[in-house]
Amino acid sequence: MKYSTTKIIDQTESIVAGAPEIASGEFFYQKEPDTPFSQPANSSKTVSWKNKFLFIIQKKKGISNYNIGSYYLSVIMLIASLAFLSSTNPYVLQTFAKIKKEEQGRVTGDISLYTEVVIILMGWIWGALSDVLKSRKPLFVIGFIASAISFVFVPSCYDFYSLLAIRLACSFGISASLSVYLATLADYTVEKDRGKATGLIGFCINLGSLFSSFVLVNLPKWISQDGRGYFTSQQSGYITYSLVAVFLLSAGVLSTILLHDGEMFRKELKERKLEKEIKNEGGIKKFFKSFAEAITAMRDPVIVLSYIAAFISRMDLTVTSFNSLWLGQELTEAGLSSAAALSKTGQILGIASVISIFISPLLGGLADKMNKVVLLCAISLFSALSFGSVFFIPHLNGWWVYLWIASMGISSIGSLVASNTLISHAAPKEVRGSVMGVYNLVGALGMMLSTKVGGVLFDKNHKHPYYFVSLCAFVLFLITLLYLLFGSAAWIVRRFRRAPSASVNDSERDTIDEP
Repeated sequence: MKYSTTKIIDQTESIVAGAPEIASGEFFYQKEPDTPFSQPANSSKTVSWKNKFLFIIQKKKGISNYNIGSYYLSVIMLIASLAFLSSTNPYVLQTFAKIKKEEQGRVTGDISLYTEVVIILMGWIWGALSDVLKSRKPLFVIGFIASAISFVFVPSCYDFYSLLAIRLACSFGISASLSVYLATLADYTVEKDRGKATGLIGFCINLGSLFSSFVLVNLPKWISQDGRGYFTSQQSGYITYSLVAVFLLSAGVLSTILLHDGEMFRKELKERKLEKEIKNEGGIKKFFKSFAEAITAMRDPVIVLSYIAAFISRMDLTVTSFNSLWLGQELTEAGLSSAAALSKTGQILGIASVISIFISPLLGGLADKMNKVVLLCAISLFSALSFGSVFFIPHLNGWWVYLWIASMGISSIGSLVASNTLISHAAPKEVRGSVMGVYNLVGALGMMLSTKVGGVLFDKNHKHPYYFVSLCAFVLFLITLLYLLFGSAAWIVRRFRRAPSASVNDSERDTIDEP
């Protein structure tokens, strides 16, 4: 039975075939090929290796290896700059903003909260704008250039409010790139290989974090030569952020030259006869229509579950700022300079990332092979256990810190892969940018909650933010588990409603109406 009450599902050829009939209270899905709930059917048509990126990810027609390769490289550069901004937070608080140690947790949480507000306000707008422009490329370029300009001014902060203003400017640029990077992936790759493509994003995220940990965060120490060189700690900070700004500008140039200009995306819209529908509409009308269609798409229960997963699973990512803050405080208390503590923190986080860097492609492969909701359920349980294991961590000076941080890294990447794959399968193509914008919006709300609460908890006890995230991950586990159990129970009820007549023998009965 097709789900006929949602126009968006009809326009996209019923992405979730046999979705539940909400009016009757049934929460049932049929097992059909290429849905978020089932393993995609194997295609009998052999695809040439020339049409696959890295021999494993099939590209859409019109997409070259240069397009998709530059996309992944842009993701690496974007994540490297984000990781650098997060990792250097303790260094900036101590060296430039002069924030007291007992207030650094609250300040970190407040800055993260306000920057997420900017991402909420801008992320949805950027996503809808990409649908109006029918191209993601301009937003990538705008994001990198705006971020580069903002990074130059980070060392100029002198108190909380000046630092907040600069970080808000950084978030304005970062939100442009973040709002379209998932939609770009869906535009470049075919549905059946979306899990592998998402897993490769997780791999790129780890590479970006590694580059930040072993190169970018070490720049202040290398430039100042650990306090023995020509430049002071503050001067080395100015030089470092200027170099990172150049790094971001180069990413903007790369995106301008090599990313696809959107011609393929426009052709797909035309093939679906949507161009005629919106041809005579003004830009503002199309803009708000994208919002309305994104809200309408929420009637699909798969998208609703993806939004819930985004809200809770994104909390994992906020702990990164508390990792660097906790490490930085312990290392400076041990007698290291702020630049040396920053370098050591980067090494610890980098080595832990090496442990988890090979996990994300495996998770992407699993996402293509297994039930997407089951994967999300398993990852949520693992996240709850990994973050909750901080109970057994006495301090951060032992070997165990590497395994602990690595397990949290695997949890974060796993949550990202599971939720991103789910929403990538379910998002209607013609409003994918808007749906992804709402997805990022909901995720930002979750990050806002965890950063604000986590900052207050961190100043009371460094372990409390991790307990909080562990509890939230366990709640997501329960939600996905209930979702699966409820769907299975509804299937059993429906099977009995369709029970064959008594004239059907037992052997025939066993083969009828299998999911």
